[in-house]
This record gives sequence, C-alpha cells and structure tokens, in this order.
Amino acid sequence: MKCLIPALLAALLLAGCASVPNIEAARPDAVPAGGAGTEAAKPETASGDAANTETAKPAGEDVSGAEEQGSAVLYFSSFDGGGHEYSVEIEDPSILSCESVRDYGKRDELEDGSPYRQVFTFTGLKPGTTSVAVYGRSPIMENDDSMYTATVDEKLGVTLESVRKISTMFLYRNGSMFYNSYNLSHWQDGYHVSVNDEDEQFIDTEAVDALMKVIDEYDVASWDGFDESTDYVFDGEGFWLEITLTDGTSIQARGDNAFPDNYFPAISEMQDILDNAELTPGASSDFVYD
Repeated sequence: MKCLIPALLAALLLAGCASVPNIEAARPDAVPAGGAGTEAAKPETASGDAANTETAKPAGEDVSGAEEQGSAVLYFSSFDGGGHEYSVEIEDPSILSCESVRDYGKRDELEDGSPYRQVFTFTGLKPGTTSVAVYGRSPIMENDDSMYTATVDEKLGVTLESVRKISTMFLYRNGSMFYNSYNLSHWQDGYHVSVNDEDEQFIDTEAVDALMKVIDEYDVASWDGFDESTDYVFDGEGFWLEITLTDGTSIQARGDNAFPDNYFPAISEMQDILDNAELTPGASSDFVYD
C-alpha cells in the first residue's frame, strides 16, 4: 500500500507562499503500479489457428496459431519467491475450460528468483461467449489483472478479446488545497479503495466505470512517462498518478508545477468522481502467497 506522509501535508499548509515541494518526497519507496518487470508480465496470446510466438504481445492481441487446433493460449512471465501468481476465473465454465502449466524451460534446479512462464490453454466446450479474468497476485508488487471476452464458435475455436478496465489506480495531489489521495485495486470480490491510506473499503463499480470514461475521453494513457517540474512557482500543484488497465496498458505520470495535456479537466473529474463515490466498509485484500 502506498503511504502518504502526514507531516508533508501539514508543512504545505504552513508554507504559505513557499513553492510546492518535489512530489518525490511525498511517496515512500514502493514498487510502481504493475510491479517490477511490468513489461515482461504482459501476456502473450495465441488464438484460433495462429502460430506460437516467443515475442511478447500486447494483452488481447490475436497472434497466429495455438499449439492445439482451436484453442487459445495466454502466457504470463513471473518468478519464484515474490513474482505474481496467476489464476483464472471463467464466468461460464460450461462454455470454456482452462488448463494451467508453469513452464521453467530447461532449468535443472529451481530456486528463489527462478523465472518461469505461466501458460493457460483455453479449450472450447460449446459455442457461446463468456468472460475470462486472469488475476496476478504478489506479496511485493501491485495486482496484475487481465480481462477478456472469450468467444467459442461452432467449430469450438476460441478467440480472446481484451477488455479495457481499471486494474489498479493511485492518485495523489498536493498544493495550496488539500486533496484526498486514493489507492484503488481490482479484486475477485470487487473494487477496493484506500482513502488517505486508511482501511480499504469497497467502491461502487459505477464510479470505477466513470473513471475509465475520463481516462479514455482525455487520452490519459498518453501521459505515460510524463515527469517534469517547473521551479520557483508559488502556490502551485504537484501530482502523482499510476494506472494499470486490464488490457496491459500502464500509465505512470508525475509533475511538479508542470502538467500533461488535458491535465486539469481530467484530474478534476477523476478527483470529483472519487470524492463522491459510494464506499462500503469491509473490504479485505489479504493474499496468501504459496
């Protein structure tokens, strides 16, 4: 969980006309959203009659040729001793089945840190459409979730299409005004959110869907990699934003009196949605790592 330093917020209120401090100081050491090696963790996909490839592909992209006629295959990279453990949930298991294999390649001996590929092979059981969720959980990294719509045709061929939803989101702002900070994540029982590093609560899905609309409307994905600052600005603002989506998109942006395109309308709408979202106590994200 990302923690905020209360003393920093108090210092901001007392500083008066002092410039906004570097936001780096407002956030403790933490693994960025999506975890270490996020790029490597993005799944490769193989659907229908297409041929396997060792090259990483964006989540949901159809790659030619699965190992078995009509099946679809997802690969996720991880490692022993802290890497994501992946599991699959199929909304209607009468349409689709899944087999899971952990592939260590040609390694003779395994130890903490040994890399592997988690391989999920989906086989059609009857024609139809269903939802597939892949949950990635780690004791040291943020959740890494992927979602798909699976379609099984009359010949039992399987196609997976990525679904674009929020997996994790961290929003922090500082300045002359006080803003609530939010750490949001997707879990099997719904979306959880921590406000100002307090206990997690459930947040209604309508609010999360509204956030996704803002992300798309203002092309927030284009902010990824933004990291700029402007010195000697009084009564300014700083921000830190991290978002991962279930289609493999990762957004990391921060600024200190410097902002990406459409920052103020987008950030204001996201802040308003979160500030007014319906929250329910009782959420728990305890994860037992095997």
